[in-house]
Amino acid sequence: MGYPDICNKCVKQKVNVDLFQGNITLKAKPFKGNNPRVMLVGQNPTLRVGEASCVLELNNKKSPIFKFIVDDILNPVGLKLEDTYATNLVKCTFPNNQEPRYICNKAKKKNIKITVKDFYSPFFRNCSEHFEAEIREIKPKIIISFGVIPHQLIVEAFSLDVEKAMKKAFSKIYRVNLLGHEAYYAPCIRKKAEVHKVLKELLPDFIKNLRATVEKAFGRSSDPDAA
Repeated sequence: MGYPDICNKCVKQKVNVDLFQGNITLKAKPFKGNNPRVMLVGQNPTLRVGEASCVLELNNKKSPIFKFIVDDILNPVGLKLEDTYATNLVKCTFPNNQEPRYICNKAKKKNIKITVKDFYSPFFRNCSEHFEAEIREIKPKIIISFGVIPHQLIVEAFSLDVEKAMKKAFSKIYRVNLLGHEAYYAPCIRKKAEVHKVLKELLPDFIKNLRATVEKAFGRSSDPDAA
């Protein structure tokens, strides 16, 4: 099963169709390196401008999220893109670049109160079988989620004994069990969160702890300059 090539479950169920115009589409594809031992988990592929054809824009070296993941996260801990498999919790792109945050803010003007997380939740429930299949297929030793909502949805879906608040969870690496699979789980901020003073100050600790986890998980030096 894994990442779906075709899916119309949310369309059939008319999930949240009263909150946005147009039809959701399944266009973005996952990224899979030759040796995917680390799973990168994003939110969904909807972009404010343009369209993402690959999860976390890992096929676009000019993208800010690509540079953040590769230059600021992977390289400093001795990992390469070839070591990763990247997916999104919600696989579909929302129409006309309507990001869920924008959709929810627009709903407030119509006196419809819904949080971004609540908006995402039913989509993720339908996508969760694919995410679970991806975990079983890849069997990652390390899972890195990007953003508050993916982090909280993962914690809730798998009943993890992990802090849900990003301020408390970020920089920590957790040993978890997902579907009987043991892995290290590392909640990480998104690129946009670098403007948040507290979270930005935790980034060096996150890198330090992730580097130590890479060494522990793979039994080798994580020095990016090592042969």
